[in-house]
Amino acid sequence: MYYADPEGNGVEIQVDMFGDWHVSTEWMWDSREFADNYTGIFFDLDKLAEAREQGVSKDEIHAGARAAKYVPENPPTDILLPEVY
Repeated sequence: MYYADPEGNGVEIQVDMFGDWHVSTEWMWDSREFADNYTGIFFDLDKLAEAREQGVSKDEIHAGARAAKYVPENPPTDILLPEVY
């Protein structure tokens, strides 16, 4: 997840959804899916939180987010990644 505070400071939050860091690392190195879209899929945090409040499991939410079920109405055009020099 990428977040920019009101002062423009950027934060990246990452969660290991594979349950095994070795498996996650292999997926990041070898996966065509990751190579094609390393920043992931935009999601609306309010939609995701609402699903959780309705009892949707974390695994179902993860699958739904990867399937673009929680896409925001107006996805951002810039995720404020730091400049690489």
